[in-house]
Amino acid sequence: MTQGVGRIDTISHELGHSLGLPDCSACDAENLEAAGDFRDVPQTVDDIYPNGADFDQLTEAQIQTADSSAFLFPASQGDTPEPGTLPLALSGALVLWLRARSKAV
Repeated sequence: MTQGVGRIDTISHELGHSLGLPDCSACDAENLEAAGDFRDVPQTVDDIYPNGADFDQLTEAQIQTADSSAFLFPASQGDTPEPGTLPLALSGALVLWLRARSKAV
């Protein structure tokens, strides 16, 4: 276990907070959301799941929380306005007409 500034697991741990995962005081040291002074730190890719020492584990509940996070889905599907086809087509036609007109002069 390594402590201090520059830990290579910090970004992943903090991203977990963005996904709604709190620090997990009851988790094993291999859990990504375990407290920083308790969490085992991956030193190489060989420490990362699926083939390594698994120093990046999450519980099933943590995975479900992250999967349903508002960070991933800030608006329900269908709420994002799409540009209308007609305005896009008209603006494209206007650009083509202006280009043709400038070449004719």
